[in-house]
Amino acid sequence: QGLVGACLTGSPVEPSQIRVGHFPTLEALLASSADNWTAVKSSVASAIDKGYLSNPRPIEFPTEAGRKAWAIVYSPANKDFVAPEGAKPPLLVKIHGGPTSAASTAYNLRIQYWTSRGYTVADVNYGGGTGD
Repeated sequence: QGLVGACLTGSPVEPSQIRVGHFPTLEALLASSADNWTAVKSSVASAIDKGYLSNPRPIEFPTEAGRKAWAIVYSPANKDFVAPEGAKPPLLVKIHGGPTSAASTAYNLRIQYWTSRGYTVADVNYGGGTGD
């Protein structure tokens, strides 16, 4: 008999997918790894080579009155191009619509478009939104 589990997965470099797993017990489900789950539906029909996708990193920076703000920074990523040593890429700053929204690391082709063309993108979670 066993259990059937379903979940929604994704990452900055992988589109959202519905995955299903079959497990003999609840303990087996809770101890499962990604290898135990099978993708049954993807939010994107065709995959993009990960050599063109940027993995973001969080940063924190000071603002007024001793407060802090955060951003998710995506560096340029293009397997077919290497910038000259010492070159600094142009920076695009993305600001969410606030006050109840927040930047996310979910798969975002609008951001990946720019990083694959040599731009750094900073997706800012400024103070006062849910990223606060």
